[in-house]
Amino acid sequence: MFAQKLEPIDSLYAKSLLDYSSRVNRITHQIWPGMRIGPSCIFRQNGPAFLVNHPQPPANAIPMGDGIYLLNQADLALGELPKRILTSTSPPTIITSSPSC
Repeated sequence: MFAQKLEPIDSLYAKSLLDYSSRVNRITHQIWPGMRIGPSCIFRQNGPAFLVNHPQPPANAIPMGDGIYLLNQADLALGELPKRILTSTSPPTIITSSPSC
């Protein structure tokens, strides 16, 4: 069950990710035969996390389609955020690709 509250911006992120993934998956073979977009974890500080193309998403991940999964950020080992990100005046969107996602 997804316990974290989704904000309107999260719905926008989810829709944008689904649109992006759908478009990229349609054209990657034209760019480079056999090409696949690597796994990544996209999250908003204190918001949800979206796993993209994860080879083995956690059991509690909610499939959204096109290789995108929704998770509570607290369920991931994202590590400590750098101080400059935490003290930024605008809410950051962090894009990372790491084995912990």
